Amino acid sequence: MSIRVRNNCRLAALCALLPLQALAAPVAPPGVTVLIDTSVADAVLEAATSDAAHVPALAAAALALPGVSAMIAKEHRYTPAATPAAFNAALIGLAQGGSGEPFALARVREHPEEVRALLRALSAEHAQLAARLAERLNAFAPRGLNLHATLVVVLGSHQNGWVPDQKTPVFYIDAGFQSGDVDSLIAVAAHELFHAVQGAVQPDWDAALAPSMNPSAEARELHNVHAVLLNLVIEGMADYVGDPQLLPGAGPGMQQARREYARSLARNRENFALFDTILYRLGGDGTAPLGELLKVGFGGSWDQSGYYVGYVMARAIDRYSDRERLRALVALPPEEFVLDYIAVTQAHADDTDLVHLCSASVAAVRASAQALTGGPPR
Repeated sequence: MSIRVRNNCRLAALCALLPLQALAAPVAPPGVTVLIDTSVADAVLEAATSDAAHVPALAAAALALPGVSAMIAKEHRYTPAATPAAFNAALIGLAQGGSGEPFALARVREHPEEVRALLRALSAEHAQLAARLAERLNAFAPRGLNLHATLVVVLGSHQNGWVPDQKTPVFYIDAGFQSGDVDSLIAVAAHELFHAVQGAVQPDWDAALAPSMNPSAEARELHNVHAVLLNLVIEGMADYVGDPQLLPGAGPGMQQARREYARSLARNRENFALFDTILYRLGGDGTAPLGELLKVGFGGSWDQSGYYVGYVMARAIDRYSDRERLRALVALPPEEFVLDYIAVTQAHADDTDLVHLCSASVAAVRASAQALTGGPPR
């Protein structure tokens, strides 16, 4: 006992001689960090590829995971038949030759080695891949943001990736969409996680993107314009951050993603023309169906053309303004982002790759910005 007391006294005396900052634990600089969780996909893969005798217990174990519940809830929004009971039945039926519907489980059973190799790579290279993701996101995140996010890898959904809640930095990616390509999954993760970055610094999206109940037609028009600009910035900036053309990898998933980007960006003028048309309708018709027009501009069945309009704007701002301005715009109203792009197109009229918004769109954006701030038009 006396020895311990003497040692403690010596330690205390030594500490008293040290500067206070030497005693404090090092403080990590603010930024985005990422944890990759493959436990959900591991459990579903095991259940989907097992023999009929073991599936019931494995299905029950998978259903106990919160990530599986989140995946089922996402599917249920689009397919009411997608329930926990249906997931259990689908896994049991799959082992007996069933389709796995209403979940996308058949491809998991048909190509298990592809999925298994992807999950092994994610586990073995966790630190490196998480660091790659964090580096890409920190290159665009607002200065000073401190965000710890979780990427949950799932199986069985019909969705490539999604963020269920704006203010909760947990996002989901289905490994079945990536053709066994870990680089493709990381590119999709960069897009999806950037939504978590945006969500952390932006006001409530749900209210802004929902139809307005205001009795004033003019107020509804302004609301609708703000909604389409918000959707443009949310998806366009995320597409720029997750650009497969700028990220490493030569696997089949990355090659397919690059082909899709190239095809969509090759029709920039058509994409901008559609965006102008949607904005014109929303800004001049208080009865315009906001939800349907957002689907036309940003829905998968319309090739998500609005994503690439926002991508082109982000790329131009990054090139002609600077990265710090692009970082700052993440936390500002979407009108500021589009007004910056308009200013770039005016200042660099000789760049034929820049597509100009039509005069009606420019007027709508400026009116929306003025309505938000109450100040003079920019």
